[in-house]
Amino acid sequence: MGEPTEITMTTFASYIPEPGFAWVCGGRSVEDQFCDAAEEFRACAAECQEIATHWEGEGRCQYEELARQWRVLARLAEQRRPSFR
Repeated sequence: MGEPTEITMTTFASYIPEPGFAWVCGGRSVEDQFCDAAEEFRACAAECQEIATHWEGEGRCQYEELARQWRVLARLAEQRRPSFR
């Protein structure tokens, strides 16, 4: 393999608020924001998993672990998503 390439990932989901916290941002409902965060976290997990397939050894393990952590964040975002029904 060639030289390692630095890969930068960005996300627009800044944090998962505590239960009971409410906001409206940019005209989007709180429910949409939680859904967006969980979806974005899952997309980051998929990206990390895809990158892992191109690596071997420690690099692969690190990307797989990063993907696992993004999936955990996605589950937390879904669990903390308020019920509007």
